[in-house]
Amino acid sequence: AREFCIQMLHTAFPKQFVKQTYGADEASLVSMRILLRLSYVNAFFDAYKAFYLFLRNLNVCETRLGPSSELAHAHAVGPIFWMAFSWFSRGERDSQKAIEMAQRLDNKVVEGFAYTHRSIERYVAGNFKQGLEDAKRGVGIIKRVGEYFELAIGCTFLRHNSWCLGRFKESQAETAEFDELMANISSSMALGWALASNLRTHSYIGDIDDGAMADILKAVDLARLSRDKPNTVNFTRFLALAWSQRKNHAEAVREIENAATLFKTLFNKGTWILDMWANGAQIYLDALADGDDLSPKQRRHYMRRLRWFVWQARKWSALFPFFRGWVWQVWGSYNWLRGRKRRADTWAST
Repeated sequence: AREFCIQMLHTAFPKQFVKQTYGADEASLVSMRILLRLSYVNAFFDAYKAFYLFLRNLNVCETRLGPSSELAHAHAVGPIFWMAFSWFSRGERDSQKAIEMAQRLDNKVVEGFAYTHRSIERYVAGNFKQGLEDAKRGVGIIKRVGEYFELAIGCTFLRHNSWCLGRFKESQAETAEFDELMANISSSMALGWALASNLRTHSYIGDIDDGAMADILKAVDLARLSRDKPNTVNFTRFLALAWSQRKNHAEAVREIENAATLFKTLFNKGTWILDMWANGAQIYLDALADGDDLSPKQRRHYMRRLRWFVWQARKWSALFPFFRGWVWQVWGSYNWLRGRKRRADTWAST
């Protein structure tokens, strides 16, 4: 709480609290770089500790360093943390500060970093066109400077934003080298992102073969191995989606329930995975639609679980709008199945 209050003072009174010219000793620089890396690493394991470290780093950079690559980098990671609290305007502010400062300092690494991280925030905020532009710009810069982990982030969210704009094959072409490159650099976490995002693209196209199933199973294992908490949940629901696409509804239901259980302990403020609730509702809708062999008891159970997933989706989409359209669809479909056709028509036309 203390670091948050300090940062709000810096925001409200920058002339009084934020250093306007560069000046730092070696000890301060080392301290800032350690804090930055600790906040970044902890973002995958402990979101609250990471948020504290991010604020601490940002506050010290602003008071001790002034305009610098370290301060630009601190601003660049801001959107990842602010979007966890649905404060998208603050993420936009920090991103713009990072980009402008990096351009003045001619620091291409931080500039590319800022664009790729803003693409995540804009995806979660539902600004897919702008998010896609940022991802493309960030990937273009990072390719030239050779920051492969940041390239993985940029390519992953280039695909994410593309999905929401219906650019399935185009995004595959634009990131064609992504999967092979991630395998070559031996990053378990980044390779998992590549395999899972590739699988999801294929699921939208309707092209899930045995090779794609093997890839998503490997992605789940890689997320667990690298302790990538939110994406362990995310890739498990991708597996559920793949089973559903292959009409194996029993396996799809089992995996989406597994994802819902994992969510309780592994969510870790990974807001980009929250469309899993609409995904879960869709899996139950598809299982009911194809469930001629379901017993009355099973149908009642599926309807109860469908309702629960729909309500989870509605709750989370109120704060994070990137999957709100999908929520309206599954909510309308649920009401149609319940015989509430007027309400279903209202939601379908929203």
